[in-house]
Amino acid sequence: MNKKVLIGDYDSIYKLITSFENIFDYVKYLVIIDTTIDENDYTLNYESYLNKFYLETDELIISTNYDYDVLKQKLPQVNRIIYARDWILEMLKETKIIHKPKFIRLELSTVCQLNCRECYMRKGNYGVVGKGYLKFEQFKQFIEENPFIQEIEVSNSGEVFLNPDLEKILKYSYEKNIYITMENGVNFNFVTESNLEALVKYHVKGITFSIDGVTQETYGYYRRNGNLNTVLNNIRKLNEYKRKYNSYYPKLKWQFIIMNENDHEIEKAKELATSLNMDIFYKVDWSGKYIPKDKEKIKRITGINFDDTKMTNDICKQMIFCPQINWDGRLLGCCVVYRDDWKVNVFSEGLINALNSKLYRKMIYTLLGDEPVNEITPCIDCETYMNCNSKGMKIII
Repeated sequence: MNKKVLIGDYDSIYKLITSFENIFDYVKYLVIIDTTIDENDYTLNYESYLNKFYLETDELIISTNYDYDVLKQKLPQVNRIIYARDWILEMLKETKIIHKPKFIRLELSTVCQLNCRECYMRKGNYGVVGKGYLKFEQFKQFIEENPFIQEIEVSNSGEVFLNPDLEKILKYSYEKNIYITMENGVNFNFVTESNLEALVKYHVKGITFSIDGVTQETYGYYRRNGNLNTVLNNIRKLNEYKRKYNSYYPKLKWQFIIMNENDHEIEKAKELATSLNMDIFYKVDWSGKYIPKDKEKIKRITGINFDDTKMTNDICKQMIFCPQINWDGRLLGCCVVYRDDWKVNVFSEGLINALNSKLYRKMIYTLLGDEPVNEITPCIDCETYMNCNSKGMKIII
């Protein structure tokens, strides 16, 4: 098979080359294009890059962001242009390319002290993922067996700060040059002083805080059993440690889920976030019940367009680029799976074996555009997957 040229923006290329072990057996050159280039001129850059690197090839792989027809017109000498999504599917089915992502999601704790109003975990009695936390020795062994891992997202269905081994895990990750993120979300109601210092001392890359109001009445409506003042004071203390260590990390993000009960506080939340050196982003609640009275105002403040209801399958990308693993080692695939798993355990069977197991790999084929999997899988109960699949939507790379 001829070696190819892979063209795309930095993020698309980076995800591909960090998710498959032997991709350079099939790719000769990477051409990274700045996506800020003017739309009318960017195709000229392909020719200049090709000339610059003297690329002699009749095959190009391109990110889905780029226009196939325009490229073909600009580069008539190229016999075959294929989208990265289709190429990866082709490679997975026809070669021995190995799914080996350097970014993973590993749940540290499904235990949580809150009882959030729309929490599927608490409503579903923890599903099949169970109630528990990852022990340090298991984490250490997992890293020793998979030294290629570069970054781990550790938050998901529970509260990571209820894991008694958290500081050991952060320290060990730091010593192994592994980035830790908590960007799926934390409630931050129970955090010790040593926890706070460890977050800064061991360079946790980023944390997302789930805060849905600026008064206790509003915040407590959704985050039942939570105390807003406690959360805000913990964030202030964390900022003090960042100043003490003169550290940029962790990067702080405020997640605000918009509901009928709290949309009157979205502007105040943005002001408060700024005062706490946090970025803020807004989401719509899972129930789908929220319809703003003033769509234009909400759009102006939050950036959310309620007239645009396009379905996306971005979460499904996790199965390829950052697969989710339960605290007990069971492979879940993505962060919303809690009713079932993929019947493989990465702790006992190995991460690479689990990710390249027959059924899991067949599901990735489906996400990339192949025939739907006929067997029962965790995706069968997933509303996002079923809706996207019925519309013929494929993963965008």
